[in-house]
Amino acid sequence: MAELTEEEKLKIILTDKKFRNKFWSNVDKTGGEDACWSWTKGPYNKKKYGQFRVGGSPALGTHIISSTMNLGHFPIADTLHSEQICKGNKKCVNPNHLRDGSEKENRNDENIAGKTPRQRKKRKELFIKIIKESYETEKRVFYDILYDELFNKTYR
Repeated sequence: MAELTEEEKLKIILTDKKFRNKFWSNVDKTGGEDACWSWTKGPYNKKKYGQFRVGGSPALGTHIISSTMNLGHFPIADTLHSEQICKGNKKCVNPNHLRDGSEKENRNDENIAGKTPRQRKKRKELFIKIIKESYETEKRVFYDILYDELFNKTYR
């Protein structure tokens, strides 16, 4: 099957009721209008965004499809992106949480939210350090209790 043109994809997304029903059937809207609506079905791309096929074409980001349904147009290639306002949930497809934005705006928002790769790496390192320290503390407590039981013979 030949890949669809942008215009053909747009027509399917905006007018094909079967496509729209199938798309929204994979979304959890239980939190209501203001909550994140999570994409519940795979696959996901490397950056953990949901993916969904339009016709036989390669999969598009689910947030891009949702935004397109809401705005009536694709984000303009190379200049605008479908940007999530709720940065913490890459599965969110709530149209109220999506906007058109430039790559620069998206990066600025990520910097403000502490979501850059460098910031994520620092948080991961800190988390690992805390886990290791916690483990060492618990290990010492365990050995102290074991020592008391074995050598102090404090039987009840």
